[in-house]
Amino acid sequence: MRIISGATYEHYENQAELARRVPDLQTQLNAAEEQAARWQAQAADHEKQLHGQRELLQQILTELQALRGEPWPEGVFARYSSVGGSDIDLFWCERVPHWRCRGCPKTSVGAYTNPWGTPFRLEEIHEQAQDHAAQCRARSQPRPPTMPFASPPVLAEPTESAGTRPAPAPAGTGGERNRTA
Repeated sequence: MRIISGATYEHYENQAELARRVPDLQTQLNAAEEQAARWQAQAADHEKQLHGQRELLQQILTELQALRGEPWPEGVFARYSSVGGSDIDLFWCERVPHWRCRGCPKTSVGAYTNPWGTPFRLEEIHEQAQDHAAQCRARSQPRPPTMPFASPPVLAEPTESAGTRPAPAPAGTGGERNRTA
C-alpha cells in the first residue's frame, strides 16, 4: 500500500478542482468567441456605413462646388445673390466697406452718409447690399471662357543690331501706308 503525503494529496485535490472547472472555462471561452464574432460583424457593418457616408459626403461636396461656381474675387469678404441671379460683392476700399453689383452698375462707392464724406458703417453696407439683392433683377455678365494658356505667346521681334529689319506687311493686309511718290 502506498502512503500519500499531505502535500501530494493537496496537489491532486487542486488538480481535481481545476478539472471540475474546465466545463465552466469552456463555457466562458465559447461566450467570449461569440461576443468577438458579434463585435467583428458590428465593425464590418460600421465600416460599410462609414463608406456610404463618405460617398454621400463626397457627392454633397461635388454638388456644393458646382453650386458655388467660381472663386470669389480678391478682396471680397461677403457676397449676396440677387433675385435675378447676379452677385453683390462686399469689399474693403481704403479701410471703408463698400458693395458692388456684378449685374448692374449700382455700387456704394462714392456714396456717403452726409455732406462731409462720412463713410457708411459695415452694418449699413450689409443692409444696402441685402436691399439691392432683393430688388435687382439683372444677371451677372458671363465670364469669358478660360484658355488653356494664360496669355498668347509673345513673338520676339528681331533687333536692328543683328542686322535684320522686320519684313514689310503683305499687300492688302492693312500694313501698307498711304505712300505718294
